[in-house]
Amino acid sequence: MADDEQSEPDADSDEPQALEDISGVGASKADALRDAGFESIEDIKQADQDDLAEADGVGNALAARIKACLLYTSLSG
Repeated sequence: MADDEQSEPDADSDEPQALEDISGVGASKADALRDAGFESIEDIKQADQDDLAEADGVGNALAARIKACLLYTSLSG
């Protein structure tokens, strides 16, 4: 059956599974976000843009991009 192919939740989803999966977030930005206390995608979703922007090297523009990316993937998924 086709349903058996999706054994993992969100396996075929476009939603990021790790911080590095977010558009514009590489290893160094992901480390900065983790250092600021954002350990997971769920932490990022719960955070305010201003809080994300305070992470070292992130800034307001990237914080806005991160929030937009997660909003888009949650709406389209």
